Amino acid sequence: NWGVFWKNLGFRISYTYSESWDINSNPGFIADENFLVPSANLNNLSLARSVFDTPHRLVLAANYRFEYGEGDNGAFATTLSFLYEGRSGRTFSYVYGLGTRNFQQFDPNNSFGAFGIAANDDAFFVPSNRNQVVMSDADWNALNRFIDGDPVLSKYRGQVVPRNAGREPWINQLDFRVAQEIPSFVKGHHFLITLDVLNVLNLLNSDWGHQQTVPLVVGDFSGQTRVPVGQFFGYDAQGRANMTFSAPQQFYNKDNFLSRWQMQLGLRYSF
Repeated sequence: NWGVFWKNLGFRISYTYSESWDINSNPGFIADENFLVPSANLNNLSLARSVFDTPHRLVLAANYRFEYGEGDNGAFATTLSFLYEGRSGRTFSYVYGLGTRNFQQFDPNNSFGAFGIAANDDAFFVPSNRNQVVMSDADWNALNRFIDGDPVLSKYRGQVVPRNAGREPWINQLDFRVAQEIPSFVKGHHFLITLDVLNVLNLLNSDWGHQQTVPLVVGDFSGQTRVPVGQFFGYDAQGRANMTFSAPQQFYNKDNFLSRWQMQLGLRYSF
């Protein structure tokens, strides 16, 4: 954390590195969501990255203030401020996709979230070869290419992917504020008009300032973000997953609210 102030100019930069690990982040708001934790065994949860884990965070702040028009009741003043925040994206887990509406008949370890919609808790086992899964050759070839193209899945070939091993893309946020002080008719009183522009990058270019997130599972309010891989239809007698697979059209969705620039105007009277 380092800052410098010179006359009317201020500048600050800070960087934070942190790690957060837990058995269960428990970010939900009703009790049964404790059973929606992606894992290989809900009764024996292992230590893993927390859903709150943000290893890297960079903050840059700069402001400049200039005064003019000094009068009996005070001076006019304008302050320009910029705030940049860059941080790691959220964690997420790789799980088996739902292959059937009656999913619990194949795996009672899976729970139903809000509205009775199943939320898959089974952490995904990444097959290291064709013999470890039951699926068509075409589906296996597609799955194998998908695994090779994903740095997390390819790292855990032949293993169950740990909870929250995946991470959404890096986030860039740049905000701007202009604050105008106007003296009142009473000495010591003044008006303050502020204009805030959030996500300036998107204002400058519609392709900038986007926040990419994995799609949420409908009806799952547990806060345990997960990405389904393929469609799961139970295990065979040898314990191999019976599944199908088709590559997703897109892995991340754009957050339409946070990815748009926003503007707000404020007025305050101080005395």
